[in-house]
Amino acid sequence: STLRFINTLHKDVNISLGTDAPLNVGEDYGVSAYRTVPRGEYPAVHCKTEDKDFSLNLGLLEFGASYVFVISNITSQGPQVWKTEDIPANELSIAWQLPQYALVTAAEVMFSVTGLEFSYSQAPSSMKSVLQAAWLLTVAVGNIIVLVVAQFSGLVQWAEFILFSCLLLMVCLIFSIMGYYYVPVNSEDIHEPADKQITQIQGNMINLETKSTKL
Repeated sequence: STLRFINTLHKDVNISLGTDAPLNVGEDYGVSAYRTVPRGEYPAVHCKTEDKDFSLNLGLLEFGASYVFVISNITSQGPQVWKTEDIPANELSIAWQLPQYALVTAAEVMFSVTGLEFSYSQAPSSMKSVLQAAWLLTVAVGNIIVLVVAQFSGLVQWAEFILFSCLLLMVCLIFSIMGYYYVPVNSEDIHEPADKQITQIQGNMINLETKSTKL
């Protein structure tokens, strides 16, 4: 949650929130900067003016909410604070992300295994390692794109998601077009039968023996 303070007193107020540097709120309706704090109860937040120390009871600060505290006056029991909620707390459970992660994990497993099997079965014997390396290279290029966009683009988070969604849509269209026009190759046409290979090897050995006899 985030919070800030408005000071209506005629003196400066310093407010300590955890281990961070204290907030300095100027006199006569001074406004502090926003400060992010963890969710929890804050019954005794240290508050200091020019001549006195007090404790502020901020109550429960919910996750995702934004609060404004108005310091109105000081009584014998301490400063009086009005609490207002600018942005309500996030009531959506984080458990709703579990189905999304399950679908992403299942898609990653099925797509990776299928892609590796496809590149291996459709490649000739002399190109299998090359095709496997090319597949892994495409994965590395995708990770580099994500890294560059996330670290150096300067886009806000929602804009990054829109960009990645557009890239995925473009890749899906390209993949659909390639898959529509692709002609699969029979594995028997790629790999020579073992009997034919043995016969060819034996023929080569006979030719070598004949040449050796002539020499």
